[in-house]
Amino acid sequence: MRFIFDRLREPSTYAGAAALFAGLGIFGLSEDDWNQVFGALASFAGVAAILIGDGGDDYESDSDS
Repeated sequence: MRFIFDRLREPSTYAGAAALFAGLGIFGLSEDDWNQVFGALASFAGVAAILIGDGGDDYESDSDS
């Protein structure tokens, strides 16, 4: 499970997921259905981008001082 969470923190995971879902057009969903799927995924990715840190900056609260 840790492996999955570690991968979800990498931007390349989102690029790979987009390519995967773009290739899933062979499953017979209509264009409108795919628009809804990608809209939901974009919303999820936006929330994830807000909640997941970039990993480069260590945030320390001032309450420790």
